[in-house]
Amino acid sequence: MHGTRTPLLKWFWAIFLMSTDKRGISALGLSRRIEVSYWVAWTMLQKIRRGMRSRDEKYELTGVGEVDDAFFGGTKEGGGKRGRGSSKTPVIVETSTRKEGVGYARMRVVNRVDGDTIKEIVKTDVKHVLSLSKEKAKRLRRMVLRAIMP
Repeated sequence: MHGTRTPLLKWFWAIFLMSTDKRGISALGLSRRIEVSYWVAWTMLQKIRRGMRSRDEKYELTGVGEVDDAFFGGTKEGGGKRGRGSSKTPVIVETSTRKEGVGYARMRVVNRVDGDTIKEIVKTDVKHVLSLSKEKAKRLRRMVLRAIMP
């Protein structure tokens, strides 16, 4: 935002619109809402995302942790396979919970969901040993425990 010619109020509107819609907002949609050109809106969104990413890297997962896998992607016509073995993108989801609720959640796109991948992710993301909550998938729970135990 330093040195920008875009008014500060439009920056605040962009941040508000981006953070309140769970699907996010496109540059075209933002340009129409705050009445700036497409390229100004695109640049604003890139700078906001960069700021959000650098802030997210500072969070640590502590407390009671949960790790699960998920698969994201659209549905094919006529149904299609769900979960493992589908053409959807695999994601590892990690959360740390506190008494008040979820403390922080982190999602990471992976090539495949296996023990080595989960072990590497947990080693890089978990700074302090977490106590794990009961997980439905016992196989996933065992992989996480092996990753955090010395």
